[in-house]
Amino acid sequence: MAYFGENSIHMWVNMSGKNTPAARDSYGLSSIQDNGTGDYTFNFSTSTANDDYCVLGSNIGATDSYYSMPFAHGTYGIGTGSVRIFTPAMSDLNTMQDTDVIHVCVITDT
Repeated sequence: MAYFGENSIHMWVNMSGKNTPAARDSYGLSSIQDNGTGDYTFNFSTSTANDDYCVLGSNIGATDSYYSMPFAHGTYGIGTGSVRIFTPAMSDLNTMQDTDVIHVCVITDT
């Protein structure tokens, strides 16, 4: 069952960030762009009406250890057709890492 309209999930993805990024399963995702280590852009199947949406996410399983942590996408990474996120290392939040499992969810009111 799909839910549309106000306060609905616009896009979600469960993906592998190792080697060539690939979605295991998704909704509302047209493609994933690999911008470098721990740096991904998620392109939406349908654009949002504005860029005032909520992005939730976590990454699990870094190259040096397993952990789960939320991440921030940065204000420059939000657009109506895509969102860009970074997956930081647990030991140094300024260092990005490719991780085994990445979850991203975009919730919007349009």
